[in-house]
This record gives sequence, structure tokens and C-alpha cells, in this order.
Amino acid sequence: MGDAKVAFQQAYGRPVGGVQQGFVAELLTSSVVAMVSPSYLPSRVTSVGFEALCKEFLTGAVSDEEREKLRTSLIYGLGQDASSVSREATEMAELASTCGSEDALFATEDFKTLAAATNFKYSYSFGAGLFTLMPLVGQEPSDEVIERWCGELNLPSSRVKKDWAFYVDATRKLDEVKQMILQMAAQSKRKEAAKLKEEADKAAAEASEAEGQVSAEGAAEAKD
Repeated sequence: MGDAKVAFQQAYGRPVGGVQQGFVAELLTSSVVAMVSPSYLPSRVTSVGFEALCKEFLTGAVSDEEREKLRTSLIYGLGQDASSVSREATEMAELASTCGSEDALFATEDFKTLAAATNFKYSYSFGAGLFTLMPLVGQEPSDEVIERWCGELNLPSSRVKKDWAFYVDATRKLDEVKQMILQMAAQSKRKEAAKLKEEADKAAAEASEAEGQVSAEGAAEAKD
């Protein structure tokens, strides 16, 4: 765990912002715990989940460049290659989209390998991969669907359901944070606009007053 955090920090090179800090810590921790297990099995499903989680929970980063820096630093911290993870996620998602049904997806080599694994070590990223693939074969994530998929893959459904509930709650909280940030930005812009209007009104009043003085002086000179 310590090595992963050090590697991430070396790649990222600076402190992580408040909104992303918890996500980075959670993803590093859950991934390392799974990867050091003797029963860990690399899977393109995990890559799908990792990419989906980064896309969802790094949207509060300042820029696209910053989001990509966080994503690649996380992957580096886990000792993996960013381009390979991205390619695997894309390939798996495309495969699911062409399957058309969950039964066809279960029949793929990826899922048959997972189903045949002994005591397969589950991870949050893997679960997120399942949640992402479900809609691609016409199945919205739910307790019933999760039960069915866990039965196919010999996974503990209670753990996967718990992660789904956690994912939904975390997404909701992130949306609330996004809304708060948008509201704060809008309020700041309104204050800025009000200040500019006040300054403009003041400048207009001063200009009008100056014009009045010039007119009065001109009238006085004409009278003299």
C-alpha cells in the first residue's frame, strides 16, 4: 500500500485537491488489497470499472489535463500501463455492446474465465465494471440483476450489492457538490456583475455631473 501511494505521488507530483482526495485514497486502497491477494485475476472488466470510476468521480478536477494526470498517476501507482487499461476498457465495452444480451456476454471468454476461477478476488473496480457493462446488454443495475450476475460468476452478491449502494450514494453526493460549486460560481458572477453595474452607474453619474459643470461654466462664460 505504501509503495502504491509513493508511486502515485511521484507521478502526480503535488497534493491532491479536496474533492478528489477521498476518491484517490479509496481507489488505491481497494485496488491494492485485491491485487496482492493470491486469488487476484486480471480482467478487462476491472479496466472497464476503473475507467468508469475515474470518469465519474474525477469530473470535479480543474481541467481535462488535470483529470488525465490523476488517472494516469493512479494507474502508475498500481504498477500498470495507462494506455493498456484504456484499451482493455474500450475493447470490453465494445464486446458487451455487440453481444446484445447478458447470456451472450456470459458466454464470452472473459466471463467464462471469471466464472471458472477459484475463489476469485473481487474488487470495487471490478464491481464498477459490472455496473457499467449491465446497461450495454440491456440490464439496468438492480438487486435482482446483481444476484443473477453474481450467480453466474460465483461472486458474493451481498458485497456487490453493498458496492452498488455505495456507488449510487457517492454519485448522488458528488452531484450535490457539483450543484453547490455551480451555485457558488453563479453567485460569484452575480456579485461581480452587480459590482460592475455599480461602478458603471457611479462612472455615469460622475460623467453627468462633470458635463453639468462644464455646461454651467460655459453658460457663465457666455453671460460674462
